[in-house]
Amino acid sequence: MGTKKAGKKPIAPRKKAAPDAPVRAYVMLRPAEGTGDAERSPFIAAPAKPSSIAEATKRLGEHGFRVTGSSAAAITIEAGRGVFEQVFGSPVRTAKQARAKRAAHRAPASLARAKAPFTIPDNLKELVQEVVFPAAIETH
Repeated sequence: MGTKKAGKKPIAPRKKAAPDAPVRAYVMLRPAEGTGDAERSPFIAAPAKPSSIAEATKRLGEHGFRVTGSSAAAITIEAGRGVFEQVFGSPVRTAKQARAKRAAHRAPASLARAKAPFTIPDNLKELVQEVVFPAAIETH
């Protein structure tokens, strides 16, 4: 009764699924009226209204994103890959997944890219122009 059968190994406890590593993205806000003039540099984003920044921050939080920073033109958000996929409707591939396929890739795990263009949800369309992931810096 209390003896082990020969040849049988004890069953190891199941590992819990690892939580999604946080993915970071920049939410580019729609510029305030009158700030998108043709003389503005294409490298400098036009500022949004402060009330738009506050409202976008609130709505992104309601979608499950953690706001980690903001500027006059953008909000930095973080969440698991699944949150991005559910909210913006596109599969997201993280750098960690890319490394598994291509060992030479050296980007941090928080870098990601969407497999298709994001669809901005209806309750964010009036505030958000686009959502972009930070790009890996290549050195030569």
